[in-house]
Amino acid sequence: MAAIIVLGGALGACGGGGGGGSDSVELKTKADVSRELGNIDVFLGIVNGITGPSEAAATRGAALKMTSLSRAKGGTQPKAATVEECDSGSYSHEDVDENYTYSYFDSVARATHVYRASYAGCKSEHDGYADTYDGKYEHGYTDEDAQETGYRYIRYGDDSHAYVYTENWTDDSGSPYKSEYRGTVQARLTNAGYDSRAKDFDFRYSEHSGYSAHVVIGDGDPIRIGIDESGTALAGTVSYETSECAGGTLSYATLTPLTSSDNVTQGKLKLTSGKDSATITFEADGSASIEFGNGSSASLNADELQAAFDDQPC
Repeated sequence: MAAIIVLGGALGACGGGGGGGSDSVELKTKADVSRELGNIDVFLGIVNGITGPSEAAATRGAALKMTSLSRAKGGTQPKAATVEECDSGSYSHEDVDENYTYSYFDSVARATHVYRASYAGCKSEHDGYADTYDGKYEHGYTDEDAQETGYRYIRYGDDSHAYVYTENWTDDSGSPYKSEYRGTVQARLTNAGYDSRAKDFDFRYSEHSGYSAHVVIGDGDPIRIGIDESGTALAGTVSYETSECAGGTLSYATLTPLTSSDNVTQGKLKLTSGKDSATITFEADGSASIEFGNGSSASLNADELQAAFDDQPC
């Protein structure tokens, strides 16, 4: 399946405003478009959260410690504030019911089941590696229809500190790395699909090998990712900068909902950065045509388009 449709299914990871790249991304050639198509699934997977290693993260040896917003169950959580010991350090957690305003959607305060945790150097030893958690994390959900509809949110860190996950290996089977998250993702689930949104969600990633990335999801303009009977749609702004790519600030607009069948993506997506733009029409034969803002055009055949989705160069 083309990576872009995975956005609708797993809301799967590679910075403007609060961080990342502040300059424009070039959108003048089909190589530029291929690069940004490779980045889309990586970046926007941060918005919806993942339950384990994504294909994109696995290419960097990462296993992002995030919780899914897509049809997530509350599970069994402690019913009162509890302090737990780790192999070193500690964390406290609680499960409470309180009102929460899903402000990315409206100003209504809704009764929400909340799980909240605070980690203080919580280190766990494993066979060959150790992981450490620091900072605050919480998630919540409303109670409609046994959690299959309603609202969800995940928050990492607070106004001044990120939630930090560090993994260190004691052998040579993996690369030590650190992931830092700060911000909130909110989602609304319906019987027809769901809508995930984020604004100024700051993600930083670094490896001992020297690779690093800084991504701001919803940098200024909130990111919205939705799926319903018509297909997948995304809109909003991302800023990024990595050790592999200079990056910059890039906006997405879905002109025709994106659908996938028999490993073929169809629909129309527009990318804009500064004075540059590229409108991509995904065709029924698996290819894509590109119209640039300067009036020129290009195309990607089916093999080139699939390679663009798979490459993830940044």
